[in-house]
Amino acid sequence: MAKGGAKSELTCLEFINFWLCSIFTHAVAPSSVRSKNTSKTAQKSPPIFIVGTHRESVKGDAKEKKKKIGSAFKKIREHIMKKPFECHVVPKYYAIENSLEDKDEELVALRRHIEKVAMEEPYMGEEIPLRWLLFEEALAADKINYMSLDQTKELMQPVMMNSEHELLTMLTFYHDLGYVVYYGGIGDQQSLLKDMVILNPQWLIDVFKQVITILDPAKKLSKEAERRSTESEGTLIQSGCDDARRSLTIARDGIMNDAWTTLQKDGILEDRLIQYMWQGFSEHKKALVQLMAKFDLICEAPVERLQQEQQDGVDTEKRYYVPSRLTSEFPPDEFAQIKTSTDFYVDFRGFLPDGLFHRLMTRAVRWMDERNGVPVNLFHRHISLMVDEVHCALLEMLPPLEATIKVTVFRGAVADSDHDGDSHKPPAPSAVREVMDFVTETLDSLRQHWARMIEYDVCFLCPKCSMKKLLKDCYKGMSLNCGIHIIPTAAIRFKFGMSVEGVEPGNESPISMSVKGVEPGNESPISMSVKGVEPGNESPISMSVKGVEPGNESPITSKESIKSVPHLFHV
Repeated sequence: MAKGGAKSELTCLEFINFWLCSIFTHAVAPSSVRSKNTSKTAQKSPPIFIVGTHRESVKGDAKEKKKKIGSAFKKIREHIMKKPFECHVVPKYYAIENSLEDKDEELVALRRHIEKVAMEEPYMGEEIPLRWLLFEEALAADKINYMSLDQTKELMQPVMMNSEHELLTMLTFYHDLGYVVYYGGIGDQQSLLKDMVILNPQWLIDVFKQVITILDPAKKLSKEAERRSTESEGTLIQSGCDDARRSLTIARDGIMNDAWTTLQKDGILEDRLIQYMWQGFSEHKKALVQLMAKFDLICEAPVERLQQEQQDGVDTEKRYYVPSRLTSEFPPDEFAQIKTSTDFYVDFRGFLPDGLFHRLMTRAVRWMDERNGVPVNLFHRHISLMVDEVHCALLEMLPPLEATIKVTVFRGAVADSDHDGDSHKPPAPSAVREVMDFVTETLDSLRQHWARMIEYDVCFLCPKCSMKKLLKDCYKGMSLNCGIHIIPTAAIRFKFGMSVEGVEPGNESPISMSVKGVEPGNESPISMSVKGVEPGNESPISMSVKGVEPGNESPITSKESIKSVPHLFHV
């Protein structure tokens, strides 16, 4: 896994938990069976088998091995107890020895158990047209990785499937099951994706891997040479290994080597490297690139950046960010320049995969591109962007065990200046709200189309003790209790640009107080007794405003007047 990925930072038990969470999050029932009752058995769909492999590698005699394996399985059971995915895990765990194959009784029992559980799945017994099964047989016979939609139509003509509507329905059905990859379903007008049917999903994965997981050419060549026990370059080339030949060419070709270095160092994939690695199917390059973008594996570098590179004399061919390849850390000195900020946290309740943050990266790039904004700077687990001409935002994925994204909004420092400008001032609430809306709307979109079981909460920290509190709870009353301190909610709502629930933005009162014995709506925001003035005749706040007749001024009605009393809202 990539540097700093979940695998390198989690224990074995935590990693098992990570994958169980991932299955639970992503394995949504196909559209054809979502409306069915899936609770006919206690075993929920999809079922998950936990299997320990390489049983004989456990040290000790047979009795000691059995005890150690039992202890390991017990820890896993205790760890997943009361987790949302527990009902998906098959109660029986298996410890198998891979090398024994059919001679291993546990392995044979596992196969039978899988068949039994599969037969109890809710989709078993579902009727589908016979010609759809003939489509499966045709695919198995031809062993083709992909074909155009027209070729698919020709393939189905012998079985009398002449309706394009039925063809698209069938492809969508098999796409839901994972048998094919097709994003040109009914109503989809994206011509490139509509015309390409991926018949072998594993082939598509391998194609993507060629350009986003390219190894160091020299190391790759060395490994391939060692594996094949070749003694000369000629023997290696004659071996028929396309990847090895390409790696050798990259190592020799200075231009291609530069492109590989750019991918390794900056996480930027150049179009020429894509063309080179996809020589065998270059006619489908555009569609494949579009698929990678649809999966948020890549996103096109902003035009502004390419224009700058053109001015610097650099070739302006298309380039793509590859979030999974980013290794550069966010500069520590940049943190020091943040004087005052408004922070909020997106807590994912224990599960935040790297892939979700990578998707957020690509969406941030597109968001700024749509706004004609300054290009986004991407780093390992960091997104740095300019919200507007004054405000900046930093999105940081915290370590895996925290499962949290920290968002910091602040006023940018003035470059080449002896003073900090307004960087010491808190960011405008409207800027904070704009960033928050982008984050939550993006996450909701990803939940709908990618990971329906992902859950998250937007939180803020108590200004006294840094205890996390749910931002939505600020609507429930005038104050929150973090367990130690009282937090005024009006100040928090103002800070994050939030309106009071049920009240249109701009009409809410920054400070609302209930006065004993006074009907709601009749109380005075701030009641004062003034010497020499009869009770009832005093003005709550008497101010002389230039150009405004006495009696027509509003005590506090605008953002400008709010700024004049910052102590009321500062937390």
